[in-house]
Amino acid sequence: MAKIIKILGKGRYSVSENQQFVDRSGQLVRPIRDSEGKPRLIPVGRSYGFFDSAYSSEEIQGKISDIRVHVQIPNELELSLMEELENLNTESQLFQIAKDARDKGMNYMLEGTFPNVTDEKTAEELKAIIIPIASSYLIAYKESGKYKFKE
Repeated sequence: MAKIIKILGKGRYSVSENQQFVDRSGQLVRPIRDSEGKPRLIPVGRSYGFFDSAYSSEEIQGKISDIRVHVQIPNELELSLMEELENLNTESQLFQIAKDARDKGMNYMLEGTFPNVTDEKTAEELKAIIIPIASSYLIAYKESGKYKFKE
C-alpha cells in the first residue's frame, strides 16, 4: 500500500500537510526557505466559511474555480470544501460554531488558508468566494485567540 502525502501550497510555499503547526502564540505557521535558502517560519492566515447552497459539492468546486478568476482571488489561497464535521475536534469552539451553522441549515464548510496574511484577510478572501454560491453564510476567523465573524 502506497503512502499518500498531501502537499499544501505551491512553489516556495509548498509543504506537506504535517509540516504546518501552531506556534506558542497560537498562530498557524509554515516553514519555508527564503530566497537565500535559509529556513524561516511564515504565518498562515486561516478562516472558515459555513454556508447553505443548492449546488452539489462538485458544482461548488467548479464554480469556485470560475469565481477565483472573475474576482481575482490570489492562487496562494488554499481551499478545502467539507460537508461533514468529523474532522473537527468535538470539544473545540470551532466545532460548536460549525454545529450551530449546521443547525441553521448551512450544509457546507469551506476552510481557507493563506500564507503570509492574517486570519482576517483570509476571511475577506473567503467571503468573496462564498457570496456568489451561498444563500446564507457565516465566516469565522480567530483574533487574539477568540473567534470573530466577518459580515
